Amino acid sequence: MHSGYGVGAALAPGFLAPFTFELVKTGINGTVSTKKIVRLGIPYAIIAGLCCICAGLFWFFNLCKSRARVAHPMELSKKENGEEESDARSDDDNDVVTPSRCQKLAAHKNILVYIVLPTFFLYAALVGNERVFSKYLFVFANEGPAHISKEDCFLLTSVYWIVFALARIVTVPVSLFIPLPCVFAIQLIGAWAMALGLYLAPPTWTMYLSFTVCFGLFKSPLFPTGLGVISTATTVTGLIAFFVNLGSSVGASMLQAVAGMVLNRMGRQTFPLFVMVSGLVLVFIGAALIATTHFYRIRHGSKSLSAN
Repeated sequence: MHSGYGVGAALAPGFLAPFTFELVKTGINGTVSTKKIVRLGIPYAIIAGLCCICAGLFWFFNLCKSRARVAHPMELSKKENGEEESDARSDDDNDVVTPSRCQKLAAHKNILVYIVLPTFFLYAALVGNERVFSKYLFVFANEGPAHISKEDCFLLTSVYWIVFALARIVTVPVSLFIPLPCVFAIQLIGAWAMALGLYLAPPTWTMYLSFTVCFGLFKSPLFPTGLGVISTATTVTGLIAFFVNLGSSVGASMLQAVAGMVLNRMGRQTFPLFVMVSGLVLVFIGAALIATTHFYRIRHGSKSLSAN
């Protein structure tokens, strides 16, 4: 799933290119003005149609589930009587505060403190940092100190997304031999180091390409590896997935907005500095998640809610 995200993003620039063109106007006095025209409606409609087709396939697969075996009338009556008795017992149990219920409440509280809150902040910083890099890389390379041509900027972003997809595939066999917390820590430090290198490197096409490729190698697998680190402590439930998506959307929206204001006011050259600083914040939050999951496993055992 995560690799498909990278493949689609890598194909996006080439898919959009046929729907962009330059409108050249020649004035009365001989002046020539060029304006870039982008017709986003058509490619967005095509992508929306593909998404609807995929959603329709999932809906169809859901309808193809095997039908349940029709039970004998005597079996149905016994089952109904058993359900009525169990419902009556459960109603009586709901009025009594049992030790098992207290343990469940305490377990949910521990999940909230040790897992859910660090997960929210981690994915807010992680996805926000990644969105800033991928969305403003083209602008930085084209309008920044290097003034790279638009064709080379398209190539730069395409290479980044290709590496983005491949890195997530490569991480799978690597994680079989190296513990996930160690892999996660290496990726965090590596992504920050590559952002620092991009900030300190001379503004040339070769340097931009090299550090972009290395940044994608370390940055891309952080999202699934983070979920793997969480799964070492507890089952990734719907509640955790909700906060993963919530943190991702909040972080992406906020950091992109802040980065846009910073680049407009202070110049395009601040792009690698912004990525490096936000990446450093991500390193501290990621280290906190590794620590909290480790302490959670020590105090409460691994996946304590999976049996509840």
